[in-house]
Amino acid sequence: MACKGPVGWLAGLAVAAGLAGPAAADTGTLAPWNPQCTGDGGARRCSVGTTLTASGPRGDGALSLRLVSDGDCTTLHVVFDGTIAVDRPVSLAVDDDDPQHFYTGAELETLAAALDGGDAPAELPPEFRLFLARAGSGAFGAAAPADVMMDRFAAIKEPWRLGVSCGPMERLMPRIAAGRTLHLEYSATPAGTTEFYHWPALLQRRVAVDLAGAAAALDKALHNGTASAPRASAR
Repeated sequence: MACKGPVGWLAGLAVAAGLAGPAAADTGTLAPWNPQCTGDGGARRCSVGTTLTASGPRGDGALSLRLVSDGDCTTLHVVFDGTIAVDRPVSLAVDDDDPQHFYTGAELETLAAALDGGDAPAELPPEFRLFLARAGSGAFGAAAPADVMMDRFAAIKEPWRLGVSCGPMERLMPRIAAGRTLHLEYSATPAGTTEFYHWPALLQRRVAVDLAGAAAALDKALHNGTASAPRASAR
């Protein structure tokens, strides 16, 4: 079985992040869900985004959050105003739902290689090992393990941004549409050289986002003819 890795989706993430643009300066309040659209008819692609503050023991940072949809698939993108530590855990949850964890492209490529019959490194996350064991036992039935992998784990973390693909978003969208609260946790990178008294906890950031109106604004942009914006090029 040939397992398609996340490389193709990563390219799509770059385009969507380009549409979102850089994070704006923090205003101290949650900005309105701002719509943007490109294309017409079946090629119409819209997004709604906002900017907000991430609080932590050593001060605040700003980030932008954007939902992107073509009507069939909705993805979520977060762009930071500084770099985050991709070697530290990153998670996202709506209310008290199970958190969606994020992975680097390299981690997902390693999982894809192991799924294709390669050796699984000892440092694989436990959820990856459980997935490989279930795939090997035929627990997914007629579903292709590669598709199940992308549905569960295609949430990418990069130094400047995060992206959640269509599969994981299918689980999150009903709660987003209900206007619940999104909770994001990650770690910023140190501003300078790490000293002996450095504690990772000082760099942890927590964000709470009121999702009221987000899904409705996106649906209105898709179906009510919001004026199209010029298509942004990928960075």
